[in-house]
Amino acid sequence: MRWLSRHLDHEGRAKIEAALKAAEARTAGEIVPVIVRRSAPCGHVPWLLGALIYAGAKLLGRGWAEVLPWGHGPWMAALLDLASAALLGAGLGRIGGLRRLLTPRRDRFVAVHRAAEVAFHRLNLHRARGEAGVLLFVSLEERRAVVLAGKGISDLAQPGHWDETCRLLLDGAARHDLGSGVAAAVEKAAEVLALHHPHDPSTPRPELKGRLHLLHDGF
Repeated sequence: MRWLSRHLDHEGRAKIEAALKAAEARTAGEIVPVIVRRSAPCGHVPWLLGALIYAGAKLLGRGWAEVLPWGHGPWMAALLDLASAALLGAGLGRIGGLRRLLTPRRDRFVAVHRAAEVAFHRLNLHRARGEAGVLLFVSLEERRAVVLAGKGISDLAQPGHWDETCRLLLDGAARHDLGSGVAAAVEKAAEVLALHHPHDPSTPRPELKGRLHLLHDGF
């Protein structure tokens, strides 16, 4: 996954796996980290870029009409202008920074939180023993992270605990070191889980087992 290579290498994955195993030995709760490339749909971006390119070319008086041989109708130049703008928009729309810039902040915020909620249920964390499931969700393109905790643990942590857990994820992503960031967030989540839902060696582990999930799209 080329989109992930700048943020997470084999050493980083090993750190996360080690942190998850250590947490598993301390608590009966479940911690599942999820990293996605993006959460917000971006189908509008190539069209918007194409429209901006076309409008900019017209304002500057640039287009195919200036380079086509004499005798070609204006409709041919107009079609070529539209096609060129559409192709450039499609190409530039592949740049993550432009997608983020042209997607409203509120839309990005809502998209990441919705994607996290969907992941929480798809991974059956709402069915974790004692409803003590914790999702650590990182959406790279939107540069956002979300921590969702089940009803059996969300209100038992000290004020600011989950915000601090989320900050650890964001700091790791900002440093292009998701391995350390996610591992630290796993350890932070395990602190409160171990306190209120300690692991009982005599009780078999639930079928749901924490592991790192990597997704191209969160929607």
